[in-house]
Amino acid sequence: HLDLKKLQERAFRLESENKELRANNKLLHTQYVVQRETQSEILRSLHGNIDETCQTMEEKVLAIERLKEQLLAQRHEFEDRLDEERALWEDKVIQLQEKQEDLEAKLSEVSEFTNNRERMATELEKLQGALEAQAVAHADAWSASDQRQVETIEELKNVAYRKVTEMREMLRAKTKDQLDATTKRTIMENEQM
Repeated sequence: HLDLKKLQERAFRLESENKELRANNKLLHTQYVVQRETQSEILRSLHGNIDETCQTMEEKVLAIERLKEQLLAQRHEFEDRLDEERALWEDKVIQLQEKQEDLEAKLSEVSEFTNNRERMATELEKLQGALEAQAVAHADAWSASDQRQVETIEELKNVAYRKVTEMREMLRAKTKDQLDATTKRTIMENEQM
């Protein structure tokens, strides 16, 4: 009996341990299933996040490429515009340099003209003084000779007037003679007809 009792106790204890182990096993299995589902969800979520991140990265890479192309196009456009503006400024600088050289030449001419003008003004004053002195001397000499010239001119005018009058009279007489001769000839020709 004692063995049986011990065996029964042992069986009871083993059965109780077995129940406990089954309960623990069931609990562990449940935890395992829950953990697997959680891991699956986490993995799905991670795969979804990875896919989404990959797609976002691809979009960002494409956006970066587009921005690089735009930046390159803007850079080329800016360089072209800069070259055009540089060419315009270089032309403007050349024009301004030419204008400056022209103005400097004109300034030199004006400076030279001013110097010449001052020198000529001095010479002119000297010449005017000499001319006035000469005019006074001529006026004195002229007044005496002027009277003689006026008389000579009057005499020449009178002689010329007489000659013109004589010439006119002679031409009238000649014209009259020619006219008379032409008239006579015409009358004779008319009579002969």
